[in-house]
Amino acid sequence: MPPPGRNADVEVEVRVLGEMTVTREGARLPLGDELRDTLALIALSGPAGISPGRLVEELPGTYRVTRTNVYQRVLSLRQRVPIVGGGPKREPYALDRARVYVDADAFIGGVRRLVDRPDPAALDRLMGLWRGDPWDRSAIARAGPWAEVRRARERLVELVLALDDGDRAALTRLNSFVALFPEDQTLERVRRACRERPRLLVIEDEIMADLRSILDSEFRVQPVVDIEGWNVVRESLDVEGVLIDRHLTANLTDDRGTTVIADFLRRHTEIPATLMTVAPPPTASGHVDLQAKYRLLEVVHKTGLGGALNETHLLDAARALVDRREQAHRRRLELWVRSDLFHVEDDQRFNPSSTDAARRLAKCRHAAEALRPVLIDGPIEVAVQQVSRFHREWGPRRPEATF
Repeated sequence: MPPPGRNADVEVEVRVLGEMTVTREGARLPLGDELRDTLALIALSGPAGISPGRLVEELPGTYRVTRTNVYQRVLSLRQRVPIVGGGPKREPYALDRARVYVDADAFIGGVRRLVDRPDPAALDRLMGLWRGDPWDRSAIARAGPWAEVRRARERLVELVLALDDGDRAALTRLNSFVALFPEDQTLERVRRACRERPRLLVIEDEIMADLRSILDSEFRVQPVVDIEGWNVVRESLDVEGVLIDRHLTANLTDDRGTTVIADFLRRHTEIPATLMTVAPPPTASGHVDLQAKYRLLEVVHKTGLGGALNETHLLDAARALVDRREQAHRRRLELWVRSDLFHVEDDQRFNPSSTDAARRLAKCRHAAEALRPVLIDGPIEVAVQQVSRFHREWGPRRPEATF
């Protein structure tokens, strides 16, 4: 089903409501930063387009932007995307809207058509057009042509706040939409009014009260203070992330937070986890190996100078576990691949003379390397599918796993 406002027969799709992507007949077009910035401003300027002089004013750059290099950029873009205008009369550059779909057009037009008491399904469709925070991307997002998008988003927010509680509860995309803009104060009223706090499992045996004083304002904390408590909850986990204390006894000699709990999460769930410890690995490579071995998003030092709790790092680590932005999703996908590869390498270390183990490792490395392009900037839906396929083949449930 095409997105709102998209004709089924358009040739090119330009998406700017998040990470900027350009696809032609379903295939992603690789564009450098300068071409993306230029195309974004043309796309955001609507059917009327944007004059060459205005482009010069709005485009950022390390070096001074001139009409000549703007002309060269547009000339290069025209080989990939239908752009009209320009020429000897210096007409505004515009996209051929009959052949190009722009998600910002669909969003602005959709908001304009909304009535004062809109159907929640219509709001959901419009929120679903957003995939990230474009104003967090680069200097180009501060340019004037974004003003219309900002006004439309502000109107959408006002309509959401005007809904009664029942209609607001029917919005299936509200939480993910708001989570795309964690630092944006214009959505703070929405967060307060309707966003549930993410569910976070916190496993810590000594300072749970202190941790809850840090986390409770943003998260619904489910506390576990010992292995017995963990054994009670582990088969019915309903949380979005887990913060794990490395040690679960006062003498700090055990490693059960990692060897028992983190490994269970890696083997049997898809829940992202972060380890918090007063004794992190002393080297960067130690951090990397620990993260890969237990599929940990981060290894966080619990205390700072003077032994006080490192509140900022702990809060940032918790936010990262539930971050719904696309780049955060890609980071978690990349960690799945890295963790599965780590354990296939471990199998080979246990069987250094095994020809089969060496062959499996070579095949796994090749498959992991083949995933790199889609993990970096491929369509996120494709990245999810391919990583899931990789995990089924190389993850902990494969028959030849020795760990």
